Amino acid sequence: MIMRNPFGRWRRPLAALAALMATLALGLAGPALPGVVPLFGWGGLGLLLAGCAGMLSWHGARMRSTPAGRAGDPGAALPASILALAVPGLGAAALLVPVALSIRCASRDSDLRLPALAVLSGLLAMLCTVGSPLLGALACAAIPLLAGLSTRGAALVPANDNPSMERPGEIWALLPRATYANHKNEDTESGTWGVA
Repeated sequence: MIMRNPFGRWRRPLAALAALMATLALGLAGPALPGVVPLFGWGGLGLLLAGCAGMLSWHGARMRSTPAGRAGDPGAALPASILALAVPGLGAAALLVPVALSIRCASRDSDLRLPALAVLSGLLAMLCTVGSPLLGALACAAIPLLAGLSTRGAALVPANDNPSMERPGEIWALLPRATYANHKNEDTESGTWGVA
């Protein structure tokens, strides 16, 4: 029996939106995470929020146009939950969603173990720098980098439908050289062409 998915291509974007909302909701509890304002000022916070919003829109568009990776819905939700940490004044409980999602992604896809370890290390650094505003600002500035690392398992890169074009350097050596068009024939004489 074939069952149709009622959400279709919206399943992964909805999972990312749910992770974003859960991270923001859990951010109401716990001590406040550091922000970039002490080191980079309000302009730096604006740049960070604009960059995170752009990366979130790129991530959503990429999920709609590419097939799902092996990490599935957790792989789609992890970058959105990390990007939510850029909002200033979030509590430390907001780190629970990205930590759980990164552990889940690493268990589903062996290729994501190294990015998940980097994400966990960055989140631990954010938690450890709660008392130090300058170190916390540096850790908070790395949020787009952590989100970029975590997008690896969200979608598969579409394959090339013409495998012969994947390595043109190896194939080009087999083709005849195209310099023959630059050489002129030296044995032609004027007035002899077309004479019987």
